[in-house]
Amino acid sequence: NYKLIASETTFEQFKAVFTGQPIESINPIKWHQENASELLYFNEAIRNKVNNVWNIYQRLTACFVKPDGTPFKVVWKSLKTHIRINLSPDKQKFIDELVNNF
Repeated sequence: NYKLIASETTFEQFKAVFTGQPIESINPIKWHQENASELLYFNEAIRNKVNNVWNIYQRLTACFVKPDGTPFKVVWKSLKTHIRINLSPDKQKFIDELVNNF
């Protein structure tokens, strides 16, 4: 319903990202748009739910790509500092609702 990731993403592929599987074994997931702040917020919400089990920035870079398949080239740590400013409250609420359904 939320359409944040590509429809061809399998449950196994998604689960591998968020269960600490080796990064090199994960087929990257296409994020629905080029908004890295949104992806970071989503990842933080999931990460908080599963007790911070992985290196967030390394995993984001390896496991998620833009809709066209190219990697995100951002400084994740800098984005995190301003995440509440860069991402609208509506998007934050949307992602929080999604994660709460897991």
